Amino acid sequence: MQSSNDELKKTYKLLLVDDSELNTILFSTAFESHGHDVTTAENGIKAIEKVKQENFDAIIMDIEMPIMNGIEATKIIRGFDQQTPIIAFSSNDDETNEKKYINYGFDGFFSKLVDVFQFETSIIDIISKKKN
Repeated sequence: MQSSNDELKKTYKLLLVDDSELNTILFSTAFESHGHDVTTAENGIKAIEKVKQENFDAIIMDIEMPIMNGIEATKIIRGFDQQTPIIAFSSNDDETNEKKYINYGFDGFFSKLVDVFQFETSIIDIISKKKN
């Protein structure tokens, strides 16, 4: 499903949760270059704190992180926030995981091996669907 050009022109406030500094820099820079406002967190506990303090249009959540992984953090966030789209983000590119992650409360799943523009377009689609 393709986003309309109008949707692609919108900018969003995103929370990027990843314990890899390299991934954080790479994806933050890519999203910011398209005009999005990106806040980062390095683990699930910090993500929960940020979601309680600020409103985000979407949360991009790494699955495997120290201290608290993305699945645990998503379950907690879903306890107080059902509206914000949460996208699972993992180096495991097995598409069969998508159904599993949806059952955990995520709104979508993407591999870290994804094309950044395709990823941004898909995030915008998920935000639009969740808002409607």
